[in-house]
Amino acid sequence: MRSTTAKFLFVEDVMQILGISQSKAYQIMRKINRELEAEGYETIAGRVPRRRFCEKFYCGDELLEIAAAARLLP
Repeated sequence: MRSTTAKFLFVEDVMQILGISQSKAYQIMRKINRELEAEGYETIAGRVPRRRFCEKFYCGDELLEIAAAARLLP
């Protein structure tokens, strides 16, 4: 189970927060990870750091909490 305080977002999180398709979410995630790699960071495919995502898309904690709550519901 992922919590709302997780350091990384998964594709489902990005899809929910931005209201986009899975393929578009993966495109955005790959772009963020390429930028991080260019800065010398190690990245994990299929995940993006929550902090970097929020910097790029100006999302507040309330959007992240909504996405997490939607994912945790049965």
